[in-house]
Amino acid sequence: MKTLLSLAALSLLALTSCSGHHGARAADGSAYTVEVYFDRATRLPNADQVEQVMQYMEPDLRNMLTHAGYAVVPTNDPNTFVPGPNRFLLVMRVTNYNPGSKAARMMVGWGAGSMVLDTQHVLYSGPGQIVFQGAGSVGSSRDWNYAAHKINDQVTREIGAALSKGR
Repeated sequence: MKTLLSLAALSLLALTSCSGHHGARAADGSAYTVEVYFDRATRLPNADQVEQVMQYMEPDLRNMLTHAGYAVVPTNDPNTFVPGPNRFLLVMRVTNYNPGSKAARMMVGWGAGSMVLDTQHVLYSGPGQIVFQGAGSVGSSRDWNYAAHKINDQVTREIGAALSKGR
């Protein structure tokens, strides 16, 4: 029994040590710094709901990036970004949010009442210097925070892939 528990513990240790993000370090070993800005200039008809989604997305994305090994700096003004070695600005924008119908999701199922969250994101290394840009879209019969978390995970992975190419 002790051997089985030891084997299980070693397996768990191996899985957790291999499952982390390894793309958060520059070639010189230093951490990448990512300033995160959520652009609220886009006005959508359901601005209060969109603001609620962004208020969840901001700390969730910062947490994901930090967990992945990035040094994260929130900012309220992208114009204050000072470029430097291994320093980037991530601009996030919600382009569409349809909360769907929770009642339809619960009563009908089968995708009825699904919510949709669409975003755009751009990673800059300096003014006008785009490292990559992308879009996220999640349609789900689950709640909006699931969709926001899924997009944040996608963005974190895309940053890792883009920065690992540049090494």
